[in-house]
Amino acid sequence: MLLCCVISLLCYVASYIRMPVVPKLAIDLGISPAGIGRINAAFFLTAGVAAFPLGRLSDLVGKKQVAMGGLVSLSAAGFLLAFSSTFLQLVTGYILVGLGMAAFGSAMMSLVTDLSTSARLGRAYGWYTLTLYAGMSFGPALGGLLAGKMALARVLLLAAVLTTLVTVIAKVFLPATTAESHRRDHHRTAGSALRTLLRNRPLLGCWVATLGACFSMGMFLTFYPVYAYAEGFNTSQVGIVFLFHGVGNGLIRLPSGYFSDHVGDRRFLVFVGLAGCSLAMVVLGLANTLGLANVGAATLGLSLGVAFPSLGASIGEVVPRHLRGAAMGGFNACIFLGMLANAMLMGVAIEIIGYGNCFWLSALVNGLLAGLALVLMRGMRKKPCPAT
Repeated sequence: MLLCCVISLLCYVASYIRMPVVPKLAIDLGISPAGIGRINAAFFLTAGVAAFPLGRLSDLVGKKQVAMGGLVSLSAAGFLLAFSSTFLQLVTGYILVGLGMAAFGSAMMSLVTDLSTSARLGRAYGWYTLTLYAGMSFGPALGGLLAGKMALARVLLLAAVLTTLVTVIAKVFLPATTAESHRRDHHRTAGSALRTLLRNRPLLGCWVATLGACFSMGMFLTFYPVYAYAEGFNTSQVGIVFLFHGVGNGLIRLPSGYFSDHVGDRRFLVFVGLAGCSLAMVVLGLANTLGLANVGAATLGLSLGVAFPSLGASIGEVVPRHLRGAAMGGFNACIFLGMLANAMLMGVAIEIIGYGNCFWLSALVNGLLAGLALVLMRGMRKKPCPAT
């Protein structure tokens, strides 16, 4: 379990260094906000489409094998981005990032469930998502700070080298896994597994809640850097805002995971977190100073840290072991598709109603999806699901 956390932390730090760097590179290349949205959409669409089948593949061939394939794709993407000078090259790099994240994320989250007991699922996901989102937050913070000291291409090249080193570390130290038993009732196609999972209402509620939270997160990750640059912030200041987001995430993950294992109904933490995401969007929409931006980013980080350990633990409880990879693939698909929907819609809406109003609109969308999730998760309780 500790090795999974360390490898995930290193992977996400190395990969997410690009977050504040690529938008600045795109601006320097003359690409519009809508074009930047389409670059990010290429990543989110690829990851969203690939996450479920790759998660199901990890059920059938083993988690380590799929995770390693994801790391190789991330390394290749890093080098391509480092030498990109056109819109098409950036899009291609982000497609490879999407494939890599879909494979690595789905396989590793399923592996965490397999390595934990039902009574400790909340804490397991508290630790794992702490390292995952800390990497997603500290990576951009590091990228912003480095971009203020060296050329953007050099920052991206450094990120590619770091990702390659993580790939080597994972190859040596990540525990080897075997595929789930290929009994006739378990060895199903991705389509058959999806039909089975779509009949699971609590699981659908978890997926919808994830979709809403990540619609908000997509607004922050995709458009906040561009919004900040338009407000006159520099790359170092944008990195500081991402750092506050990461600190917010880190402070709450472990207490949230512990409380999730002891509360009678995990849904309470899920919906407190979703409400906080909407509040964070409102604050960020008003943030024309560094201090207020830091408050909004920290609120978003805290809110995600409250909701996501309980979401991951809930999925582990309501889905049988032989479909966990597929279920976590669906979970990751909702993460990426939520951010994709934001990138596609808000990239156009920003040019019509402006950045601030789009943050408010993101808060509304998250609220509506939270309501739908509550209906679907009605009746779900803290009850372990049989392994088979």
